[in-house]
Amino acid sequence: QQVVLPGGWQQPNKAHLCLYILRNTGSGKFSFSVINTGPDGLEYHPSNFDSTTGRQTKQLCMTMWDIPAERVLDSTFWVLLFRMQVYPSKKNDAAFLYTKLLTSLNS
Repeated sequence: QQVVLPGGWQQPNKAHLCLYILRNTGSGKFSFSVINTGPDGLEYHPSNFDSTTGRQTKQLCMTMWDIPAERVLDSTFWVLLFRMQVYPSKKNDAAFLYTKLLTSLNS
């Protein structure tokens, strides 16, 4: 079971789009994925170096695993997550999403 949700954030002068995937992995655990094509926020995604070109490559999809159900069912997370899309603010940015909201899903 999974659901694909619209994601991202709005600032007064610009918006950034992402996709979120929430997946029930069973046994009371969930995974949450952020699909971000950049440029904002990709610095938080895993990366490696292409040995043929020497260029850094980023994974566009970042997944957090083994999230307890009580964290996913907490309405505070969802209100703050979707508020970033509805109400433009200078505070809505990649740093808030990746360092504040997503870290709240960790146990």
